[in-house]
Amino acid sequence: MNLLAKISNVLSIEHRGYLQGILFGDWLRLILKNPGSLGLRYWKRTASVTLGSVLNSILHLHESVRFDESVREVKCHPPVFILGLWRSGTTHLHNLFSQDDRFAYPNYIQMMNPHTFLTAEGFMSRLMAPSIPQTRGIDNVKMGSNLPEEDEFALLALSLHSCYLDAPFPHNTQFYSRYRTFRRASRAEVKRWKLALKFFVQKLTFKYDKPMVLKSPAHTGRVRMILDVFPDAKFVYIHRNPFEVFQSFTNLIKITAPILTSQSVQSNPDYTPFVIDSIKELNNAYYEDRDLIPKGNLIELTYERLTEDTLGQLNAIYESLGLPKFGEAEPALRSYLNSIASYKKNALPMVSVEIRSKLEREWSQYIKEWEQAAESNHLCLNEG
Repeated sequence: MNLLAKISNVLSIEHRGYLQGILFGDWLRLILKNPGSLGLRYWKRTASVTLGSVLNSILHLHESVRFDESVREVKCHPPVFILGLWRSGTTHLHNLFSQDDRFAYPNYIQMMNPHTFLTAEGFMSRLMAPSIPQTRGIDNVKMGSNLPEEDEFALLALSLHSCYLDAPFPHNTQFYSRYRTFRRASRAEVKRWKLALKFFVQKLTFKYDKPMVLKSPAHTGRVRMILDVFPDAKFVYIHRNPFEVFQSFTNLIKITAPILTSQSVQSNPDYTPFVIDSIKELNNAYYEDRDLIPKGNLIELTYERLTEDTLGQLNAIYESLGLPKFGEAEPALRSYLNSIASYKKNALPMVSVEIRSKLEREWSQYIKEWEQAAESNHLCLNEG
């Protein structure tokens, strides 16, 4: 095994999880806040993240000296934000947009290495490629160093303010839940997150000079903050059968939680309250804030309609949001759709009568809006 392969094994995705892009000083802050992560059982993860954070800090020092001043002067094109709950089709929609080369998006390496990708993307790609799985594990969606990824992981590394920190540090889930919508966060935390979002988009714009297409399910509850940073941003909100979302999101957590944790957790925990509360909080924030979006800059659609009439729905999105002419992207999209024609979704059991009753109470507005949208033949626009 050569030296690069050995380093790649030590710094593998399996060992570092969501903490791949973190700097050494920030890692120390997390350790002090989450002392249980130093347990002997998780020594490989602790050692791997520590080594990776040192490497990140060295590379970041070089990158910040070379690029930060220029990056902060960059004026960004109005980004497109894909909103929607976990497991509601945001990744599919993100992948569709990525076929249009008039837009850009953060790829896996950039997302996991937001501090260093301008100078070290090639090196990091060679280093990390062996440990990137071919699919996400939770489904059959492809993964790869150059494929689109959600920006939540980058914002975690840049700001330390992400609800995804509850994965490695589940003992502090209640604290990190404040970062779903930032409604319970301090002004300083909100400011730091917004600066991180702006800087990350500036770095990507510095590299590509194209409008960015970004997606993170958690952004569904952060419309107000996003508009503070990008007042002309465009938004596409996708929603899906709420009962399927519940089953799929619960399954996602059951699979990933034991893999990503750095702290001991109970066996076979009941994630139902967490799933219900998380989605309810995001939805409530979205419904409260969506009227803040300038007229003509928001469109809502269902996952079901998108899969039935993909090109028609995309054409309507492009036209409604004033995006570049759809026809130029259509050949690439047809080719991509042909390439995934054999894709099969996970088959999950129906929700129980008891859970369905809870969801109908707690997610009443979400269910109502999805049902109304599913019955309509039209996308929902904020035209006033």
